[in-house]
Amino acid sequence: MLLSCVVSGCSLLIRPRAVLWFLFAVCLAASGLSAASTECYQFSSNANGVTLKVDITNTLDVIGPISLSGGGRSTSYTFIGNYTLTIGTSTQVSAGMAGASDILYSGSPLFTTVNFTLSDPSFQSDWLVNLQGSGDLLPNGLTATLPAISKWMLPSLGTHNDYIAIGSQNTRFYQIDQISSCTTAGLPTISLSVPDLVFSYTQEGALPAAQTIDITNSGTGTFSWSASANVPWIVLSETATTLMVTVNPIGLAPGGYAGVITITAPGATNSPIAIPIEFTVNAAAPPVISPATHFVPVTPCRVADTRTLHGGFGGPAIAAGSSRDFAIPMSACGIPSNANAYSLNVAVVPKGHLGYITVWPTGQSQPFVATLNSLDGRIKSNAAIVPAGLNGAVSIFTTDATDVILDINGYFVPGPAPTASAFYPLTPCRVADTRNPTGPLGGPHLTAQTKRTFPISESTCGVPANAQAYSLNFAAVPRGPLGYLTAWPTGEPQPLVASLNAVTGAITANAVIVPAGTGQAVDVFTTNDADLVIDINGYFGSQGPGGLSLHAMTPCRVWDSRQPSGTPPFNKTVSVDVTTSPCSLPATAQAFVFNATVVPPGPFGYLTMWPEGESQPLAATLNALDGAITNNMAIVPTTNGSISVFPSNPTHLVLDIFGFFAP
Repeated sequence: MLLSCVVSGCSLLIRPRAVLWFLFAVCLAASGLSAASTECYQFSSNANGVTLKVDITNTLDVIGPISLSGGGRSTSYTFIGNYTLTIGTSTQVSAGMAGASDILYSGSPLFTTVNFTLSDPSFQSDWLVNLQGSGDLLPNGLTATLPAISKWMLPSLGTHNDYIAIGSQNTRFYQIDQISSCTTAGLPTISLSVPDLVFSYTQEGALPAAQTIDITNSGTGTFSWSASANVPWIVLSETATTLMVTVNPIGLAPGGYAGVITITAPGATNSPIAIPIEFTVNAAAPPVISPATHFVPVTPCRVADTRTLHGGFGGPAIAAGSSRDFAIPMSACGIPSNANAYSLNVAVVPKGHLGYITVWPTGQSQPFVATLNSLDGRIKSNAAIVPAGLNGAVSIFTTDATDVILDINGYFVPGPAPTASAFYPLTPCRVADTRNPTGPLGGPHLTAQTKRTFPISESTCGVPANAQAYSLNFAAVPRGPLGYLTAWPTGEPQPLVASLNAVTGAITANAVIVPAGTGQAVDVFTTNDADLVIDINGYFGSQGPGGLSLHAMTPCRVWDSRQPSGTPPFNKTVSVDVTTSPCSLPATAQAFVFNATVVPPGPFGYLTMWPEGESQPLAATLNALDGAITNNMAIVPTTNGSISVFPSNPTHLVLDIFGFFAP
């Protein structure tokens, strides 16, 4: 049964459950209403996203007036109409159903109800909308004899305890904050600048540009709106009057995809509105792979620094969401125009948060890879071997404003080039660790503002005395904030470059290719006290048996452990089959040039990568004890096209490849 209590006088209406075809109580609200004409009322709880629209098409069975015990009178009506209930993005419509309205009159208070039932199980079966009050709830011209109703007045909010109640059991109450007529002239209407959106993406290419939908009110009054998408690859960003839409292709195979954005504005005449989205993912074109090249080491040299005066290799900083080209052969570092690829150290000095930067050959499509991340805005650096693009240039894209510093330590030239060096891979091996007892390759730690010489060929890692350059991994263990480390060939002046930055004092790793100096040694300078760990994964020497050539290539994503979406971090050794990845690598590859990025959920000790099938070496590729997203270049040998990866703690790993070494 339905119990309705009048605000004053407390008249009581008891209606059998069988009569309650719908449980919904409203104060009928509009002007110029006649008993046989179409009338429409809308009751909204905008704060909760709940709206009930009652569109009455006919009025039947007027009964009454009936005298009530205790005083007062009642008149009853039955309505035929259409009822639309919206909760968030869900909508239930009941058409042509019968409801009932009761007017209770006792002195001046009046109570009006319309009762009906909705069948959507997700909404429950029973609904009640209840409006109470006095005076302004009286129909125009109503007298003590309760004649037939000809007009109703819109009740004013703020003088009632009005609500929508959901469910006959475990009832939920939603305060009504808007009562309006459903006529177009009396309600807001959603207008969209476009009816649908179409996106297209080619794998390993640049992401599709964001598209904007303007959302305005072409009716009267005001509304608040919200947007939702029914698929995870649609990404939404809202302002007061616009909806920014982007798509995320990660994990999507080539093919066509369809989704829907729903715009909901409680109280609007056309809410909700569905916006269809089409998204086509095209298969990636095979990466561009260069012919065989050999290495020419150079004393580390600064190519560009956007913190300096404006110019081709100076300022300004790279703006957010933009890219800039650097024609390296035109720099002051003496790099020839026939260079096919460059061995660089890329450092960023962000203006704040930096999502990522990408470095790739100028003239090619921007690849879907990242060279470096600095989400907390710290100064960071990472090594990269990058193919030369149009006019020998490389392009750098940044998601956020940052200064960029480019240093070069060598380049690769095509053909046999007798004076150029071949690469000889080594299973990763520890050359030096200043945390160990005092010795040429051990302690003590590096002292601030001093340099130290490391005789690489005296290690136990099998490096020959005729090596011309070393492929190393430096790991700094600072004793506080560390400005930078610089490595260069022993016997030469210290260059104005940096090999590694650790301004937060975190253990930081970075790959370094350093020419061999006097006594096959390298010198290292530090701005602050720090321990240094040096691992080696190969060396460059005269071309001969076992020597490998570099094939630089368009950056390509080999593996992303986050995919498919929802995959948990891994915490044990895994094998990655590189040659069967989408990057079209040949089976002849004997070493890979990766950019490895860890995305740990918390503090992360170290990551080690080595040839599958061999024992795990005492070496580390990178460290992230502070739990930050961290990148490092890694040259990893292979004997079968696969590599092994070990994380000391749970993490996700993204492997992008920039080239490979092969006979």
